Amino acid sequence: MENPAIVYLYLYVALANKNFSQSKMDLILEKLKLNPSFMGLNTDDFVEDVYNNFIKLPFASVFTYLENYLSEIQLTELERTSVIHDLEEIMEADGVIKKEELLAFQRIKKYLLTDNSKPVKIRA
Repeated sequence: MENPAIVYLYLYVALANKNFSQSKMDLILEKLKLNPSFMGLNTDDFVEDVYNNFIKLPFASVFTYLENYLSEIQLTELERTSVIHDLEEIMEADGVIKKEELLAFQRIKKYLLTDNSKPVKIRA
């Protein structure tokens, strides 16, 4: 089975404001279908399985898992930038960026940036 961590990253931002819209789910599935590590995988079923596990956990527990994953992540700068861009698009998918989503994004972004002084701007 593929590592579900990237799906957890996407879901963490998408569920931060407790309003998981179909537009966010569709965008997550679209992003994963473009990811080479998920080629040939039934991403719909995979995301559904990860989502069902995700919602069983307290929200804070999910970030503990993500912190462990993010502290050892081996992504190129291009891959990191791509994930950050994906997270921005997921936040914007329903047309409104909520405070909780932005806070979740900021928590993840600090691990993805190799140089924390390099800002990533959210498109409005």
